[in-house]
Amino acid sequence: MDVCTNYRFARRRQAGAPTGRKKEEKTPEPDAAEAKKKVKKVAAPAKGKKGAAKTAAKEDEAAANELNEAEKKQKEDQEKKRLEDEARALQKPKAYTAAEVEAFEQYCKELEQFFGDLVAKQLGGEAAEGGEEPAAGDEQARPEGDGADAAAEPGEDQPAEDDGEAQDAGEKDQAAAQARFGKRDLQELCIEYDFKYLCESARAAVPEPVWPDPDKEPLPPPVVHQIVRRPPTRPERKEITMFSIWTPAAEPARPASAEEGQAQGEDQEEEQKDPFPPMTKDKTRWVLGPKESAKLYIKFFSQTVGSFSQTLKFEIVGSPRAFDLNVVALCELPRLNEFYKNVFMSHKKTRPPQLPDSIVQKTFVVSENVFDFGPLLIKKDPELRADETIKKVNSSVLRITNDGEYPVEASFTLKSTLPADEGGIGEKSPFILEPESMSLAVRETKDLTVFAFPE
Repeated sequence: MDVCTNYRFARRRQAGAPTGRKKEEKTPEPDAAEAKKKVKKVAAPAKGKKGAAKTAAKEDEAAANELNEAEKKQKEDQEKKRLEDEARALQKPKAYTAAEVEAFEQYCKELEQFFGDLVAKQLGGEAAEGGEEPAAGDEQARPEGDGADAAAEPGEDQPAEDDGEAQDAGEKDQAAAQARFGKRDLQELCIEYDFKYLCESARAAVPEPVWPDPDKEPLPPPVVHQIVRRPPTRPERKEITMFSIWTPAAEPARPASAEEGQAQGEDQEEEQKDPFPPMTKDKTRWVLGPKESAKLYIKFFSQTVGSFSQTLKFEIVGSPRAFDLNVVALCELPRLNEFYKNVFMSHKKTRPPQLPDSIVQKTFVVSENVFDFGPLLIKKDPELRADETIKKVNSSVLRITNDGEYPVEASFTLKSTLPADEGGIGEKSPFILEPESMSLAVRETKDLTVFAFPE
């Protein structure tokens, strides 16, 4: 953008008057192809008229050389095209005229006539030789008698006739040896060919196929094909030892009769007791159609208590990708919380060594693993344990908690109350437990009362 600070100059420029400046004309940019063709080495600008003359001379010389190279290349292209046309013309089959065809047919007839005469002569000579032998046999078989003398007279000239026949036979053999079998017709065939010309000739000779009308022809039934590629090498996988996949088995058809109906009703009652259908673990492949699903069951088995996790891998035929299914299972037994702080209301790690602190009441000593009731009066009646005064002195409460994952049916007894054959003392025990059994749901806590009545 031009900015002018002269007011008069700006008004003259808006009015269209000449301002004394020449407008810069933009020269059109040459095409990229022409720029590549006309690449010239630009020399440094020379000073003076001599330098300008030298530069002009170099430019003229470069233009002349470029023109000569273009003409030379054009001539080479024309010569190459001419040679290709000549080679293609040589490869085309010769077009014979009617006179040449007639002459060739006449030549073939003459060859056939010649060979036919030659064969006929050979067959005639064999027949003549075969006919002379019976003549000699006839002469030998002539009867003796008057005729024998008459035949003997002309027999004096017979050797001369045999010599003449032998000479004629020799001349025939010499003529047969000098016989010519005709002139060979040799033609040069060019085995090199132009592929494009060969394709054009074949296309002209072979008729185009007849395409059936798709509207009239029946459509074939649909066929589904699948390309299954060999899967890549799978990495090593951990063995699945605690989990197994089970597939529901197809139930066989059952006949509907009276007895079968009764048996079927009993089977249905059993099935109602067992919520799972009959299953098999031998099936490891499942064929699913579009929008189809299959229900599978996973079973877990462990011989130890704890939490376990393993990864099941599934694959699709034709896909190298594996789909992981992480499975976590917990194996536990019904259990109670055995931590002393949860069971006993009062507890100490060790017993104080000095009196009277060493005398504890209703306290669990951890180091001794003993629950000590402390000093109690003897000769109290256990039947009066429901009395609050006696209960407050001669009883203690233990907390029983189910911290497992299953409901617990617990029964309580003391070893000292067991008979001798089961490991007990065999004497009457001063301790009484109430209640002797209880049912605990998951995470439920109940109280167990222990009474002590020493004698």
